[in-house]
Amino acid sequence: MANPGTGQTESGAGQAKQPVKGPGVDARPLPSWGVYARNVGQLTLEDVRLSLSKEDFRPAVMTENVGHLNLENFKYPRVPGVEQEIVTNSLGKITGAR
Repeated sequence: MANPGTGQTESGAGQAKQPVKGPGVDARPLPSWGVYARNVGQLTLEDVRLSLSKEDFRPAVMTENVGHLNLENFKYPRVPGVEQEIVTNSLGKITGAR
């Protein structure tokens, strides 16, 4: 998406242009290495394949407050030592998981 607009309304014509700032960056590491979803009604991951360049001991998927999680043909590498590869908190229903 590209928007070459001036960022002013008609009422702003003639005023000095204000620089546009980008959104702030939240640089905290996520609690999972693959997919993290929070406060979602329904999440479908269909025909998704995750891969790692080196071992990561966080879960592949973590959800919080998801109503329905559908994992159809969802593949990810198993990392030795990771007990819970898919972590769900306040999940209503999960389908298609291996």
